[in-house]
Amino acid sequence: MGHITRNIKITPGPDLGWGFSLTVYGYMDQANVTRIGSVQLSGVQLQDGGQLDTLNSPLVFLNLLGNRSSLVTATSFVNCRANCIYVKNAQLVTLDNNVLYNAWVFGAQFSQIALVSFTNNLIIGVSEKSSLA
Repeated sequence: MGHITRNIKITPGPDLGWGFSLTVYGYMDQANVTRIGSVQLSGVQLQDGGQLDTLNSPLVFLNLLGNRSSLVTATSFVNCRANCIYVKNAQLVTLDNNVLYNAWVFGAQFSQIALVSFTNNLIIGVSEKSSLA
């Protein structure tokens, strides 16, 4: 579980074409214990995240099928090198009052979800081809 707040800005290193990806993940370990991640982000800026010409997003929720919830609120995604948010095979994720600016293909993409809330988010500037390439 991670908790980031206080107006933190996350940016990539110097590699061209690859930004970063924060992945909140669930899996079963070798002892057959289910491990479910969660995150609480508030007032965070994710800038230049993701990977060009892929679906590797700055923020990914994957295989979250336990009872732990995640919340992303008042967070900005700027110049996403893919879609800004990707949620697959997940539940109990709340995305409220965020700004997704200059994304590629989709602002946010969802697949196989339950109890996921995406409300009061502003998506500005989604392009078919990456404008950063």
